[in-house]
Amino acid sequence: MMKLAQINPVVRSAGKTTFLPGYDGQVKSGSIEDHDLHLAYRGRGVLIIDGCRYSMEVGDVVTVFPGESFCVEVEGDKPFSRYYVHLDFFKDKSERLLTPVLEGGITWPRHVRLMHDTRARELCADVVLRALSRGTDEASSIIIEGNIRSLLGIMVEQYSGRQKDEVGVYTKCRRNILQAERFIRENYRRNLTLTEIAGAAGFSPDYFGRAFKALMGCSPLNYLAGYRLNEAKRLMVENDFAIGEIARQVGYEDIHYFSYLFKHREGITPSEFISRLAIEE
Repeated sequence: MMKLAQINPVVRSAGKTTFLPGYDGQVKSGSIEDHDLHLAYRGRGVLIIDGCRYSMEVGDVVTVFPGESFCVEVEGDKPFSRYYVHLDFFKDKSERLLTPVLEGGITWPRHVRLMHDTRARELCADVVLRALSRGTDEASSIIIEGNIRSLLGIMVEQYSGRQKDEVGVYTKCRRNILQAERFIRENYRRNLTLTEIAGAAGFSPDYFGRAFKALMGCSPLNYLAGYRLNEAKRLMVENDFAIGEIARQVGYEDIHYFSYLFKHREGITPSEFISRLAIEE
């Protein structure tokens, strides 16, 4: 029995797929030979694993274990998108099919709903970009391994319920916070204020700010900025829009401010990010 502290993850492959409305899982995978993490980042879908259905919304992570097969269905009238990462928890060939056990002998979670899904999506996006570039340099390998460790840690923390002591104070208002989160996702292109977002949850701005940070791990406005920049990266990957157009589509009229925020968060400018994508293709 391998414990969580013993993991030494290896990413075999990674990518992202968008399934259009009406997709009904007609294509089924064969039995996979490693662990497969699926993180939903847009829309709603269902992962069907050996006949069992697991509904997925944005922020949900589902693990497919070695020897299992799966297929995907789309729910609703919007596309369903997810990142996937094939990995082994342990580098030793004799242990590559083993799954770590959590504290108390708890088995690795099948389905986890992440409150901190923005950070998890950032980690997955970076892993996918680096994996698709097929880089073999040591720096990329170290970063990929670090990102996966962070993602696995987020999953375990959420599943185990080891939140900050403050979270317990705000547990009863989780539904309201998630309602405000949806409001941000649906209106991020507008010039949102803290007061307006708090109103969507039915709270005063001060109380809402504390509750949101306790449950989501960041302030409402930081979450808004993170969501906008994630959408900007998605547009860069999927389209050939000019940087100014991308900035406007995610809610920034000032392209210089958008570029400043992007570089502060990503470490490179939007132009450098697009150039990197062109090289990876």
